[in-house]
Amino acid sequence: MRKLTIISLCLALLPLLVFGQNDQKIQDAYALYNQGMYVDASEMIDEVVITKNGKSSKVAWHIRGFIYKDLYIHVDNEDRNSKAREMAVESFKRSIRLDEAGTLEENNRKALRYLGISFFNDASDIIEERDIYEIDRANDKYLVYKDIMLFLYPDTALKDKDIEVYLALSTAHRKIYESDRDENEEHYQKSLDYLKLVLEIDPKNWAANYSYSVSHYNRGAANLQKLANAEKLMDIYQIQAESMRSIEIALPYMYKAYEIDPEKIEAIKGLKWIFFNLHQEEESEKYDKKLKDLIGD
Repeated sequence: MRKLTIISLCLALLPLLVFGQNDQKIQDAYALYNQGMYVDASEMIDEVVITKNGKSSKVAWHIRGFIYKDLYIHVDNEDRNSKAREMAVESFKRSIRLDEAGTLEENNRKALRYLGISFFNDASDIIEERDIYEIDRANDKYLVYKDIMLFLYPDTALKDKDIEVYLALSTAHRKIYESDRDENEEHYQKSLDYLKLVLEIDPKNWAANYSYSVSHYNRGAANLQKLANAEKLMDIYQIQAESMRSIEIALPYMYKAYEIDPEKIEAIKGLKWIFFNLHQEEESEKYDKKLKDLIGD
């Protein structure tokens, strides 16, 4: 996953806002914010937004958003689960909803987009790290990003982003599984589940079809390696049967990948070896010939 560019945004236009006579606490919170006293500023602005007037003040929520955004940036910057960031998102959304005239809309939207991108980049980092204890949080971060983007741009289509993230998550879970197949068995199914999500969005996605096939084929091949340690005849039959089932499941997905792009060497190789292991020598030789014709003997 390629991380998104994130541009910092400061609360620069507040001096131009007109405060009401009863908004002393808003001004005080804003003054503390300008002094970099983000925690004190947050406590003061929180007192404002729980009042009757504060609840309906687009300015109060706007300032609260920037206070918590900068609290996240300058204080909680190492915390991917920062509550300050969540509060900033809530505040900017509230300010946008209250701002019928749109006087604060541009800054609210820019700041909210900034926070959305920060969630996406966190998801990207978690996927890249492949930490077994953190990996499930990647999708949570992505869903927050998605929620923010759809709030800002209701008519946008995030199909391509969904596919990008789900493919990356599938790969991460597969690599975790392959690092220790016995200990990390659950990640095999999680990897497949993300590929299924991609195929629901785009049944003709080459990468998802190919990866789904390879995952099943490799599982079958890995099971066959257990034959060396099998002591009972029934164990041998069971291992062979499970392996053949996995390889049979792999076949239609690899063939679909081949149909989508007949020039892809990987799919031709895949069909060659799947048919070989299914003891369909004639079909295996057919794809071996295609491979040689494509890359040269």
